[in-house]
Amino acid sequence: MSVEIKILVVDDKKNNQLLFERYLRQPDWIVISVSSGDEAIQAVIQDDFALILMDIVMPGKNGFETAEQIRRNNEKSHIPIIFVTAYKNEESCEFKGYEAGAVDFLYKPLDPVILRSKVNVFAELYRREKVLQLTTVELGNTMESLKKEIIMRKAAQERVLKSEKKYRSLFDTSRDGIAFEKLSGGLETANKAYTDMMGYSVEELQDIKNFRAIKAQMPSDINHEILDQMTEKGYCDEVETKYTRKDNDTFPALFRSWVIKDEDGYPLRKLNLVRDITEQRKIENRLRQAQKMEAVGTLAGGIAHDFNNVLAAIMGYIELAQFDVPEESKARKSLGHVLKASLRAKKLVSHILAFSRQSGNEKRPLLIRHIAKEAIDLLRATLPSTIDIRQNIPSKLSTIHADATQLHQILMNLGTNAYHAIGDETGVIEIAMSDFNTDEKLVLDFAELDPGEYIRLSVKDNGCGMDSSTLSKIFDPYFTTKDKGVGTGMGLSVVHGIVKSHGGSINVVSKPGAGSEFSLFFPAINAVEESQAAVVNIKEGSGEQVLFVDDEDVLVSLGKDVLGKLGYKVVAETSSVKALELYKENPEKFDIIVSDTTMPDLTGIQLARSVREINSDIPIILCTGYSRQIDEQVLGDLGVEYLLIKPYEVSELAVIMRTLLEKGGNIKACHHG
Repeated sequence: MSVEIKILVVDDKKNNQLLFERYLRQPDWIVISVSSGDEAIQAVIQDDFALILMDIVMPGKNGFETAEQIRRNNEKSHIPIIFVTAYKNEESCEFKGYEAGAVDFLYKPLDPVILRSKVNVFAELYRREKVLQLTTVELGNTMESLKKEIIMRKAAQERVLKSEKKYRSLFDTSRDGIAFEKLSGGLETANKAYTDMMGYSVEELQDIKNFRAIKAQMPSDINHEILDQMTEKGYCDEVETKYTRKDNDTFPALFRSWVIKDEDGYPLRKLNLVRDITEQRKIENRLRQAQKMEAVGTLAGGIAHDFNNVLAAIMGYIELAQFDVPEESKARKSLGHVLKASLRAKKLVSHILAFSRQSGNEKRPLLIRHIAKEAIDLLRATLPSTIDIRQNIPSKLSTIHADATQLHQILMNLGTNAYHAIGDETGVIEIAMSDFNTDEKLVLDFAELDPGEYIRLSVKDNGCGMDSSTLSKIFDPYFTTKDKGVGTGMGLSVVHGIVKSHGGSINVVSKPGAGSEFSLFFPAINAVEESQAAVVNIKEGSGEQVLFVDDEDVLVSLGKDVLGKLGYKVVAETSSVKALELYKENPEKFDIIVSDTTMPDLTGIQLARSVREINSDIPIILCTGYSRQIDEQVLGDLGVEYLLIKPYEVSELAVIMRTLLEKGGNIKACHHG
């Protein structure tokens, strides 16, 4: 059922109105824009809106005053209002907004994904409310017509059945399932909605065995309550239950029942009303899953600091070990591989944080074969020897614009899925790449691709394969064919999202018992792969005194050892309070301070503020595992020259320290890492 969704945008800036109209352009959505509070009030009086998006600061009536006046209109007070503001995280503003009747806030600059997501929730609620109203009216009309027809009939069952023609159209077109049940327990007849729900024809349901097979599954106490209500009132209140279809699948439903009597009050039959609420439950589940994902994002930020501290220790001690290992030794090469893997883990953490913030990723021109070979090496080390991994990767391939860590994530995910499809048996995973051209004719076979040059990446296995039903759901979030506790159902959904974000497409071919082949297509570009960061020549210290502060013992020990090897004299402390006392005792002793930000008793920001009260010139470097906790304005006010994101490389810290010491610390505050 199509429902017209009207959205009122209240903003005195024409550009903002046009931006809303562009972001919210989709079928059945009508965006009406006004420029003032008075115009908004008039529009609300004259029309019905699913949602109001209102700027707070406007000439004349501001957003709060306009919202309060709308709320005083009893007929229009139900319309949800979302305030749009550039003042983020101001509790007084939010408190006043909610007091004025707001249901949510949006913050400028607008994120179109968040905007559409929030608007879609209220649009869907409005649409469902309207559909429910129409359905309720339709159902009420149906029931009233049925009751009137039954009361009007003076005969018994035969004459009632003959009158069916007078209400057949309402009976047949109802979206709810309607069934007439004999007092003895069998089915007399049912409408199309009912038979479609159950998967049986009316004739099949008239077989008492089939009718009993689909009967609502209710606890015995609910059954007794329904029987008592039917006896006392002649009908039962609406209850939620489950029905079983012909294919043994179950579905949730709302059930009501009435006893139909003749004019003398003699019971003739029961009228059962069944409403399938599968879609309603799906929406509720999606909302719960969305809330879970929001919680995952919050958790990701919370654990980032601790996890990055662990990575910092691993990377630091690897680099420390490299100082003591000859350049050409196998051990030096192995340590390099471990460091490379640690850097990959560092980027993965940043991607988790990016996901929790819904921010973008770092894309650059690159040759996908390099990423593929790294992933294949890791898969060979991870998967059992029963899996034969074969590769067909040409030495010359076009360049693509992509995020290296996300491509690595795709290959690891598809490789792991292929292994799970093979199971404990011996099997083969084939990973291949090739240049691929979609001309005007071939593009018909790949509807999601524009004509042009692409890189084709395929992962093929000889595992169990999938049937068409499973194949149609594999990219759905939380869908999984694995046993409980194995996987989350998010893997292929994430793969699909990554491919789409790179402007590509994904195609899957699979049959039961014949394995699966995933083909990924990425647009090729005319560009040279960006080189990775060049090897930095570490400049050693000249005996400068460093105050190194971190509440992690292992990082303090690491910092002392590494900076000591680089020629610095290091005073290292796990207590920021004690570190401040040492500095106060002899400020002239120290040439530079390197401190963590998140510490008990005294944070790195507080330490820097206290140091600045004593010495405004000493260079300060702050380190953090979670940059969202840091206010850049605060850093600038404190004169903190660098914010270094954990885990960082020794060479990175060494270069920053030399830069600050050689320039006397007089450089602008900036992030690094």
